Amino acid sequence: MLKEIAEFIDKNSWFDIENLDEDELLASTRDNGNVGDEECGMKDISEGYRIINLVKEKFGVQGELEEVDEWVHLNFEID
Repeated sequence: MLKEIAEFIDKNSWFDIENLDEDELLASTRDNGNVGDEECGMKDISEGYRIINLVKEKFGVQGELEEVDEWVHLNFEID
């Protein structure tokens, strides 16, 4: 199922798939972050929450958003 979620994210967002294995998917972006100030962009954060909500609705999988410097990471796990 994570492969389908990765394809969904790829088609519906500017987040890049960083890691995909059997039980974990990581997507990230810094497209709208400020590299010099090491701050996330509000557009990236909003987009991350939008994708998390869409994935939950479509696939029933809960995601987490993490802000690291200018990066926004989305993590999805299947037990």
